[in-house]
Parts: sequence; structure tokens; C-alpha cells
Amino acid sequence: MNKKAEKYLLSLVQNGYEDIAKSFNESRKKPMKPMVLEIVSSLNIKKEDKVLDFGCGNGRFLDVLGDNKNYLGIDNSKNLIKFAQEKYGDKFQVLDILNIDILNEGDFDFVFSWAVFHHIPGNALRANFLEQVYTKVKKDGIFVLSVWKLRKKKNFFCLALNSFLKNLFKFRVLDWGDLVFNWGKKENGIRPRYYYAFSEKGFKKVLKKSKFKIENFLEDEFNYYIILKK
Repeated sequence: MNKKAEKYLLSLVQNGYEDIAKSFNESRKKPMKPMVLEIVSSLNIKKEDKVLDFGCGNGRFLDVLGDNKNYLGIDNSKNLIKFAQEKYGDKFQVLDILNIDILNEGDFDFVFSWAVFHHIPGNALRANFLEQVYTKVKKDGIFVLSVWKLRKKKNFFCLALNSFLKNLFKFRVLDWGDLVFNWGKKENGIRPRYYYAFSEKGFKKVLKKSKFKIENFLEDEFNYYIILKK
């Protein structure tokens, strides 16, 4: 991946969520996946534990956590943070999840990142993200993240090839597995969205290169989940 492609993909993610914030908020009012509930239940999170939610969106993960006074949700999207604050109060802030220097080191017992990691383009940025998260987790703290199983889509190969060729003509060199395709409904507007399609092996591989230890790997029909420990 070249820098032109990286910059373009990051802008797609940033601007895309700002544009679809209203419809995204409406579509994220139902309960989260059963696997999310199962994972959280297994972690025995206490009310006093400090919890960080990367890419919190409209904040609905708080419905799973319950009464946690030490929760902080961060997201790049000002519009989604506004929806979160309107419903749940002052537990959220706008922050670039790829630049979290303002957060205290070794401060969080649990960090979660649901369906965010596949929006980070390139191995270098993913490695940097994991390194930053590692510094914010307490000793023996837990980091849970999930990604969509996009390589299981029947049209994955065509999507990947089409994404690569279309961007190559504009001198943006994507990695194999980078997908840029239209997403949304006509009534809310259809926009290009970016995702990286992880394979199970590839997802585990990138995390094994981090300083975290893999505690557990799970999956459901649509997602891979990994529980990491510092």
C-alpha cells in the first residue's frame, strides 16, 4: 500500500461515518451480537473497573456493560459521539483512535474494539494501533476486538480485484484484501466504504506479532473475535 492509498482509505472511513451517522444510529439500536454478550459475561467485569471502548459509535455497548461508572467511549465521528452523549450522558469524547497519546498509560482494565480494526488500512497502521492500545492497558488487562468475516462473502474475489484495479488507475496501490465498495440504501444515500477483509489465519497472525498474548479466539456467522491479555 502506498501513502496515497492510505490517506484515501482513512478519509473514506472518517467522512463516511460522519455522513451516515443518523442512519447508522438508527440501525444500531437493537441488541449486540450474542457472542458479544457471551464474551463480556465471561470476563467478570466489575463496576469499578476502567473500561475503554474504541470506535464506540452511538455508545450502545453501554447497554451490555450495564452500570459502569468508569467507562470511556471514543470515536472519530463527532456526529456519532453526539448521539451517544444524548442517550447515555458525558461518557464519550471525539478522538482519533490512531492517535491516543492523551490517554493515560496503564490506565484501563478492559479495552474493547468492536468491528473497528478492519477499518484500519495497512500493516503499519494496524501494528501502531495495537502498540498504542498495549500501552493503555493495565498489567494483566484485557483487550477484546472483532472484525467482520468478509472473505466469506461469495463475491470477495471480485470485490477485491475490482477495488485494486479501480484504485490502481488513480495511482492508489491497495493491499490484497482491501475492499472499497458502495454501501447503504438509496433513501439514506449510497457511499463508498472501506474494509480490510481478514482471513482467520491473517487475523491471528497480525495479533501474534503484537505484545499481547492471545487468550481465546471465537467466531460466529459474521465475525471473528479475539481476547488478548497484556
